[in-house]
Amino acid sequence: MKASPKHTGSIRLGLCCQFSQASIKFRTTTASLHQPGFACAEIVLLWLAIAAALAAFRPLSRAAAWLLAPYLAWVSFAAALNFALWRLNS
Repeated sequence: MKASPKHTGSIRLGLCCQFSQASIKFRTTTASLHQPGFACAEIVLLWLAIAAALAAFRPLSRAAAWLLAPYLAWVSFAAALNFALWRLNS
């Protein structure tokens, strides 16, 4: 299936958002295991990348956008837990 020219920009933006959130997720899990303050900042970046991907995929497919909603909710919950642990341990 070939994308129409009007959706090409949305597809590229969505794929860039997907790639950026995957790289942020990899960075968060590997480098900030012992730095919860740094992990909080990275989780905010991850949350923004997921929200941007959701917004980019919405014009293409509402189903694809809604499939990112549980992931966004999970990252929000993880961010709250991480922030609480960081505050309790500092």
